[in-house]
Amino acid sequence: MDGVDVGPLATYTFHSVNANHTIEAVFGPVPPDTITASAGTGGTISPVGAAGYNCGATATYAITADECFLIRDVLVDSHSVGAVPSYTFIDLQAPHTIVASFVRGPKFTITATAGANGTISPSGAVQASCGLDQTFSFSGNACYQVADVVVDGASQGPVASYTFTDVHATHSITASFVQAGITHTITASAGPGGSIDPAGAVVVACGSTRTFIITHDPCYRIADVVVDGVSKGVVKSFTFSRIDASHTITASFASAPQYPITALAYGGTIVPSGTVQVDCGASQTFTMTPDTPLGPGEVVVDGISRGTLATYTFTNVNDPHTITVRFPVDYELIVGAGRCSGLPTKYKPVVRGGPFQPLTTYWFDVQPLPDCAPPASGAPLQKVGFVQTDEAGDIYTSDAPCFGLLPQTVILDLLGTGIYDPLIDPLGCFELGTSTPTEGIQSLEGEITPEGPVLSWWLMDVTGYRGFVVHRAPEGGDEEVVTPSPLAPPTVHPPAEMRWRDGAAAPGTRYAYRIEALRSVGVGSDWYGPVTLSIPAAPVKLALRAATPNPFSGATRLAVDMPANQGELRLDVFDVAGRHVRTLRRGPMSPGKDAVDWDGLDDHGAPARGGLYMVRLAGARGTSVLRIMKLD
Repeated sequence: MDGVDVGPLATYTFHSVNANHTIEAVFGPVPPDTITASAGTGGTISPVGAAGYNCGATATYAITADECFLIRDVLVDSHSVGAVPSYTFIDLQAPHTIVASFVRGPKFTITATAGANGTISPSGAVQASCGLDQTFSFSGNACYQVADVVVDGASQGPVASYTFTDVHATHSITASFVQAGITHTITASAGPGGSIDPAGAVVVACGSTRTFIITHDPCYRIADVVVDGVSKGVVKSFTFSRIDASHTITASFASAPQYPITALAYGGTIVPSGTVQVDCGASQTFTMTPDTPLGPGEVVVDGISRGTLATYTFTNVNDPHTITVRFPVDYELIVGAGRCSGLPTKYKPVVRGGPFQPLTTYWFDVQPLPDCAPPASGAPLQKVGFVQTDEAGDIYTSDAPCFGLLPQTVILDLLGTGIYDPLIDPLGCFELGTSTPTEGIQSLEGEITPEGPVLSWWLMDVTGYRGFVVHRAPEGGDEEVVTPSPLAPPTVHPPAEMRWRDGAAAPGTRYAYRIEALRSVGVGSDWYGPVTLSIPAAPVKLALRAATPNPFSGATRLAVDMPANQGELRLDVFDVAGRHVRTLRRGPMSPGKDAVDWDGLDDHGAPARGGLYMVRLAGARGTSVLRIMKLD
């Protein structure tokens, strides 16, 4: 101003002007803008560091992941621009920052197996991170040691551990085991009144089995057998299995002037009966008489059949015994078929007959056996229905569920043992109708889906029921209602399908489901089922197990292991440069084993190029990565 430099100002004001003045502005180039570039562990950015650029210039930065890493994110001025391999600043007008971060990328599978009598840890298909080390340890079971460790087909000898260093490929490792040649001593002794065989210090090989026999002298009984200080009770023998330490076994005896013989009879009498005390060394005869003139019964002594006898004598009694006789019976059992209310093709067995024990409740089973044949002797019996007898022993009432279109065999469990005895348990048969259903529900079925267990059934008349209640019972547990309120029938024209999913089923549990159909007219319900479903156990580790096929050209199916409590999940596909290609699944997934398909398209519906891709499954408690190859 007026020839005087007043510095780099944006404005200048003349005050109280009373003379002529001059003002001149001179412009120069703007100082360069600075871009500061940095990269985290696992990759590089180029150029790196602080670089100056002229105003309006363009600057491109290349981001490259190291081997075994993927680009995780790129931040420009603290804002994410995604996992991009490059970034360009256009028309620079200010300083900037660019920061690249990386994540460890693909994993390789090391298949670890152990032969019999030992373990390898970790085992199975172990996912090893690229570029890192993975160590395996080996341990023989009791009495065994490592025989050899084979890595990728090459023997490494009997080592205790092995480490794969800087993993860059798939591998296999197998451990085998051999007996270690160790021996142990079992010290066996017996008190007065009996013996143990073998006795004394018995040397046994580690891992072997050894049985000791305890025998009492005449007029003595076994009082106790103590193994390693713990009583095993009155046993005649004891077996040490898979011996891996030294042991002691001691037998003690007591005077036995008498021995008990327990006598029972079914379908007749045995004399004497109950628990009979017999003097040591004496004899005792039992006489069996049937209730009906159908011949002698089968006699079982100490669990061994002696055939059909009228009498049996124990001689020189020196042990407790049991004797049981089962006589042939001629019970009358009549089975009719009663129509189920509201279900024209469903019937329930109506059981009558006798004479049985008066004022008694008996359970019976219903089995779909060909031509109403009897089950095999000793077959298990279920509590499907029941009958009740009157004062004369005749059945006056029965109840059971409804059944479908097959002939059914009814087996009355007279002894209540849950096991079929052909000499005791009477049978009956009933045939069912074959008409086309117009009422009720049909085809009650269950299935395991990725969302959990699902029941489905067809409703033949939507006006017949006002609602449906689902009952569930775990195996060995009590039945409970699992629908808070009755399920409403559909309003569509029949037949109409209904479906219900059990969202509270526990993994690894077996359930029996029944449907209670609430009648629209009057009171009461009709019952359907049971349907039994086994809920798969939830995996313990989040994992992408395999892709089928791999390599693939069209689509591939990804096998997924989903443990419980994984929270929000993401299943994504990336290319080898770390660029996001496709989101396959986002959100919660039910625990269990699932399968997810990738059709080879990206998020925009365009076919992905052929090449190597990384599929990443990420949950709240872990991440799993699988490499797949897409062909052009």
